[in-house]
Amino acid sequence: MGPARTAAQEKAVLSDQREICVTAGAGSGKTRVLVGRFVRLVLETEIPVDAILAITFTEKAAADMKERIAGSFEAAGAEEERRKVEFSYVSTIDAFCARLLRENALEAGVDPRFRVLSEIEAERLMREAADTILLAHPQERLFELVEATRIPDLSASLRALYKKIRHAGMPLSTATLEPVSQSEIGEEVLSEGLRELGRAKRLERLTPRQEEMIQSLLGLSGEIALLPADASPIEVGRSFKLFRSRFVFHGTKERPALQGALKRIEEGLNTWRSERLERAAGPLRATLGGLLPLFDAEYQRQKRSLAALDFADLEWLARDLLSRSTEVRQRLQRRFRHVFLDEFQDTNPLQKEIVDQLRGGHGFLVAGDAKQSIYGFRDADVALLATFQRTAEASGGHIPLPENFRSRPELVEFSNRVFSSSLWKPGPVPFSPMVAAAAHGSKPFPSVEILIAEGEDAESSRIREAEALSGRIAELVEEGRTRITRQGSERRGQPLSYGDLAILFRSTTHMRIYERALSQRRIPYFVQEGRGYFQTQEVRDLTNFLRILENPRDDFHLAAVLRSPLCGLSDDDLYRLARRESSRSRLADRLRHDAGLSEPGRERLARFVGLFDRIRGRKGHGPLWRPLEVVLSETPVGQQALLHFNGRRRLANLKKLVDLERTWEAAQAHSLPALVELLEDYGAEEARESEAMVESPRDDTVKLMTIHAAKGLEFPLVAVADLGRSDPPRRTEEIFRRGEGMGLAFYDPEEGSRSLKPTSYLALEERQKEAELQEENRLLYVAVTRAQEHLILSGWSAPSSKGSDTWLKAIVEALGGEQALAANPLIAVLKNGNAQPKTGRMASLAGLQRDRLEQGQPLVDDPAIQEVAGSAKEILQRAALASPALETTPFLATATEIVQHQLCPRRYHLRYQVGAPSGRFSRDLRRMDQESARHVTELSPPGGDSEDLSLLKDDELPAEKLGDRVHRILAEPEDSPLINDLLASMSHSERKEALHQVETFRRSDLGRRAKAATALREVPFAMTRLGATLRGQIDLIIEPGSTAMTLVDYKTSRIPASEVKEKAADYELQLRLYAIAALEIFGKSPQRACLYFLHPDVQHDVDLSPSATEAAEDAIRSFFAAHQATSYPQRPATHCYSCGYLHAYCPGLVIPGPRPA
Repeated sequence: MGPARTAAQEKAVLSDQREICVTAGAGSGKTRVLVGRFVRLVLETEIPVDAILAITFTEKAAADMKERIAGSFEAAGAEEERRKVEFSYVSTIDAFCARLLRENALEAGVDPRFRVLSEIEAERLMREAADTILLAHPQERLFELVEATRIPDLSASLRALYKKIRHAGMPLSTATLEPVSQSEIGEEVLSEGLRELGRAKRLERLTPRQEEMIQSLLGLSGEIALLPADASPIEVGRSFKLFRSRFVFHGTKERPALQGALKRIEEGLNTWRSERLERAAGPLRATLGGLLPLFDAEYQRQKRSLAALDFADLEWLARDLLSRSTEVRQRLQRRFRHVFLDEFQDTNPLQKEIVDQLRGGHGFLVAGDAKQSIYGFRDADVALLATFQRTAEASGGHIPLPENFRSRPELVEFSNRVFSSSLWKPGPVPFSPMVAAAAHGSKPFPSVEILIAEGEDAESSRIREAEALSGRIAELVEEGRTRITRQGSERRGQPLSYGDLAILFRSTTHMRIYERALSQRRIPYFVQEGRGYFQTQEVRDLTNFLRILENPRDDFHLAAVLRSPLCGLSDDDLYRLARRESSRSRLADRLRHDAGLSEPGRERLARFVGLFDRIRGRKGHGPLWRPLEVVLSETPVGQQALLHFNGRRRLANLKKLVDLERTWEAAQAHSLPALVELLEDYGAEEARESEAMVESPRDDTVKLMTIHAAKGLEFPLVAVADLGRSDPPRRTEEIFRRGEGMGLAFYDPEEGSRSLKPTSYLALEERQKEAELQEENRLLYVAVTRAQEHLILSGWSAPSSKGSDTWLKAIVEALGGEQALAANPLIAVLKNGNAQPKTGRMASLAGLQRDRLEQGQPLVDDPAIQEVAGSAKEILQRAALASPALETTPFLATATEIVQHQLCPRRYHLRYQVGAPSGRFSRDLRRMDQESARHVTELSPPGGDSEDLSLLKDDELPAEKLGDRVHRILAEPEDSPLINDLLASMSHSERKEALHQVETFRRSDLGRRAKAATALREVPFAMTRLGATLRGQIDLIIEPGSTAMTLVDYKTSRIPASEVKEKAADYELQLRLYAIAALEIFGKSPQRACLYFLHPDVQHDVDLSPSATEAAEDAIRSFFAAHQATSYPQRPATHCYSCGYLHAYCPGLVIPGPRPA
């Protein structure tokens, strides 16, 4: 049982009004009301379960409502009703229409076995239909249309217009495109201005130049009359410019009569131009209108051949069926004694027309929130809700639900303040504040953060923002300080995990940048309803294979396949293969002449050619998904996918492509060329296809989605990203609005733009801009109100965006500007980069229990700090827990973890399994005690000189950032443009040190060998030991697979040469593990393995004797044995003096040997 319903909720559940309008804000418990009313109608008034039609907006919402209804019936002991819920009429409007058509297929005139086309399938058929009718249409009329408007893609414009009209539910005819007629007044206004000009001439003392101007203007009416009635848009535009060039406003400020007359003439001239352009628009509009029914007929023909419908068909055919068949309509009206329509603000007139025909005279409840109307692009009409609300108010059936049971009070207050400002452009939707109604526990830091990254340009600023946001997310989750505070929640007091977080975007355009930043932070994520599936590298590899299967002489895609994991040639081998023989010969002709390739290259190429020949030999036999399945089973592509971050998802993406092709072939037979074309279309159109899901949506992964996809959802922590974005201008060839017709803009060759705008276009453009601006504000409102506990508003700013209207700018202005924002204690501002704010766990402990922490004493003895130190308490408890047994846990370890375990099992356990914070910040606590508790945190830019050591985990020194850059530079070819980008991201001192270390290596004997011979850089590996996977990455392999094979691992620590031997001892095991991996990869042991300390320029060779490598195998066995025994003892040594866990977790430890100087 949940909490008691509010009085307003109870009224909505119990009301006997025939028409009820529930206006429900974000988090108001609207679904609870709908479920409660459904259950009451069934249990108390004996309405059958299938006599209630409940229309929801999404399939997820429908499933959620069914689950809640069934749960309520089960709780009430109504088992029979619970069983009926699964087959009830609770669904989306599309699902209901599909069910209606199948149940009445004969009356509707459809095949009862029809399938519904996917968005991309429908788009492909429409493109084919458009191409067919455009090729058959008189070309001179199409040329006239394209010449006048410069429509870049007539087929795309025709398809877009067709979809808009169908969404609007209007006839596909020229009449639908006709704008509201207006009388021409331009010449009348112009004549009136000329009369005023004559009077001004008599009243004002004019300069000779003004006299001359007036004389030239007084003859305008006559000149306009000479322009032919059928003048082209270009002729009208040139005439207007000629007339307008005669105006001289200089010096008219002191002559108000003259100035007023000139403005009146200018107004008349502008109106005259748009009216004359409107005359020219008529015939072109008729051309487009004539294409619509032809296009529709061809598109419908193609769908009938496939026994398929698109989503628009479902609504059109359902509306037509109900309109045409009195018997079907009346039967449904008798069946449905109550109709619920949820998310009414996003209903379009066609959908409402369907529902109206089902209502009869029975109960009708609509629920919605006009502030969340965000589907105008689907012709949703927010005015429908306002109209019905007024009707319900008149009869006492309007029930507002202003309470917000979702968000913390400060989040509700923040939303109310932002959207009660001038940011909100009300139009038909005034802003109504929410009322915070959920009880939450206290929280010692702000629940709203505004993160601002600044850079030189949009691209670098957005990258910096993505890095800053991912860093902040990692800190909030891994520090464990942000917790569930809602009273009554089963998870109250638990820290947030990655699965509690969603990052929302206005669109998917730049989402990949944020994905890369999350990957670099090793943060697990999933793109929900994204468009990136067909652009992932692994899917492109398989697509390229199908391309060369169809056309082996496609050198470009063949080279891509040879370099991919499908074959695995190195860059050097691919270069040798491509350069051999005549430059005119095809790459495919050289595949069987592998002389000159490395030994591993020859072996890999031979395997690939044999597989390719075998698959190609069966071309045309069997299903097309079979080659993909063979490739997955007989090439290393799957294993290679697993070596990467998110490897399981990459492998699942590969398998998903096989499943998709099975589905496509089951629906429609494909030839190989058709399949290749289909995949190219999907990639080019960025089809809305999510990557494969390998975790449950509730697993510990960050969700990335558009704001539209987040509608109806809520998350403990929400980040709204890319707020610095300003949308580019929309397409301007044509504008269509339901009931207002279509406007066409003409191209002006002198201006190089579509600046010749008829009257209808100007009117539609103004209303369209206003509607879009209002919907943009509502979209931001939806994003902000998804958060339960914590909200991050993340954006960027660059010099190029200073004058742009962005959400970030609007939010800052709504909060009173930057100075007011900086003084607001309820909002944290993180500015200027991607370093992390000083608000982590360590800062929260400062001045509270420093001595206890350093001495390893419990932090919870002092009641005054129990809540603040909760996260540290949990870590200390987790440190004492046994780890899961190896046999019951899917296990993957890295070479670094084995090295760390060898150094000290206790330290490894605390850092890698428990995730405990280092105590190395003790020296910084005194400094933090003295710092003021500022809520505005200045962040250093990437590569900046400052670092906050108090926030670093053990061993995470500022030099790691330098080391990362040095490794990345050495992994690139010397002429790679990426090197300059990497250097540009560093401070002067870091850049100087990085260049010194890079040049040190390049000048060395190893560097010269790597340049002259075959060398592999950043080589990932995975090998199996004791049923687990050991993974790592080797910096450099020189002459791989040869008897002179050398492994190199760069070390960028700045240490004296005298300390290299001692420091190298800690890393020797790592190189021996690499040597074992190289033996498995190449079948040969390396001749040499070298730790190269670049700053002192010292090479340290690692012993690779059989006894040394056997000791490395022992270390691996010891590592896994520790996991099985859950035993992690201390291993005292001099390195303990610098260990961050010494005081907090190893009190009283006796360390052998003196402290190093």
